[in-house]
Amino acid sequence: MARTKKEELTKPDFFTTALDTVSSYVRDNLRTCIIGASAVVVIALAIAGYMVYEARRSDNIQYNLTQALNAFQNFSATGNEEALAQAKDLFSKVAKENLKETGHIADLYLARIATLQGKQAEADKVYDRLARDSSNSVIKALAGAPQQPPPSGTGSKNTKP
Repeated sequence: MARTKKEELTKPDFFTTALDTVSSYVRDNLRTCIIGASAVVVIALAIAGYMVYEARRSDNIQYNLTQALNAFQNFSATGNEEALAQAKDLFSKVAKENLKETGHIADLYLARIATLQGKQAEADKVYDRLARDSSNSVIKALAGAPQQPPPSGTGSKNTKP
């Protein structure tokens, strides 16, 4: 390793020069630097707050979807019309949120519920919209598949959305 000359040790290095330049700029423009730092902190806090809000919103939507699926499954197993009404209400809440894929799943179930209630025209509109608008190939396939109304009686065992 080459020995460092005494002249090189006494010359200011890049880091020292940069630190002196920055500290003199801050001293000369203290107010501007404080405003800039405050703006950065406010922006960072706003981004963090939005991320927490979106995480909670997503968790709430997933919870509602799970509850709706459980209610629909309860209806499918028992024929309980109250469970179907609860499922329809929860699926409607999930569909109103602007999460594409989750909303499309809720729409598939809402269309299935409309079919179960004998509202085939309403269900067909939803299926057509999903087949046209969804980017998910599975949702497109489910929306494009012909849906059969349930046989007469309560509590269809066919739970395909």
